[in-house]
Amino acid sequence: MNGNLIDCRFLTKSAVKTIVKKAEEYKSKFMNGALIPEFPGKTVFNLFLEPSTRTRCSFEMAAKRLGMMPINIYGSFSSITKGETLEDTILNLSKMHPSAFVIRHQSSGICYRLAEVTDIPIINAGDGTHAHPSQALLDLFTILEKKRRIEGLNISIIGDILSSRVARSDAELFVKMGCNVTLFGPATMLPDYPFVSNTKIAGSMEEAIADKDVIVLLRIQLERKSGGNISSLGEYHRYFGIKKELLKKKTLILHPGPFNRGVELSSDIVDSDNTEIFNQVENGVFVRMAIFWWLLNRQSAS
Repeated sequence: MNGNLIDCRFLTKSAVKTIVKKAEEYKSKFMNGALIPEFPGKTVFNLFLEPSTRTRCSFEMAAKRLGMMPINIYGSFSSITKGETLEDTILNLSKMHPSAFVIRHQSSGICYRLAEVTDIPIINAGDGTHAHPSQALLDLFTILEKKRRIEGLNISIIGDILSSRVARSDAELFVKMGCNVTLFGPATMLPDYPFVSNTKIAGSMEEAIADKDVIVLLRIQLERKSGGNISSLGEYHRYFGIKKELLKKKTLILHPGPFNRGVELSSDIVDSDNTEIFNQVENGVFVRMAIFWWLLNRQSAS
């Protein structure tokens, strides 16, 4: 999907490295007080038709730091509530000549459909259970920042795999960049087979965490009715929650958020040196700045 960022399958390794390098540059400049807005006067429409805190604020902050004007549109305050289709909404907004659309929606694959009705770049900020590419890129960036390499790392993704767009995007991107990826969770939350090639499903919690460089934890997607796949949150923590005594000293813990203390991970893990959860949030702004830069420069070159 040229000109868009809809999922990680269409990202080349070269593009990933370019985005990561630019995110590093933006972070270094910002931390040294030398960041100069590159796209003054450009406009981005953020259509968040599903609840979000981190991703929405991160994209908005990224746009503002680049000198862009983000305009936020929420489902309950849009013409969609009057019966207008999302495709027609995009067609109308495209005539205002924004530089990009950032879209979050509950329907898997919706961004593919919308890309067919507009030439404006579309960034998928999470669609149903399909994909969340910017989250995968910021996860990769955070790992590289701490480990200084990505190829050959052993990474486990643990939790509600079946309902998770993050699991899919992380697995696709990590495998693309040369990682060994393992999936694990309750049997009712696992696919019948690995949904990303060259990944494997662990047979036990012990296998899932043994000798892992990085563990990505996922919350139970209660809004997608995954709560019916376990008897209780307490039971989930007992058998699938991460506790500090289970980890190697240098194991990194990531979580896309929102995380639940005492469910996916114990409170002492949240507050430990293993955890990169809050650094992920910080890095998300710089990575999304780099995504805007990458897309807008490709657009101007076409």
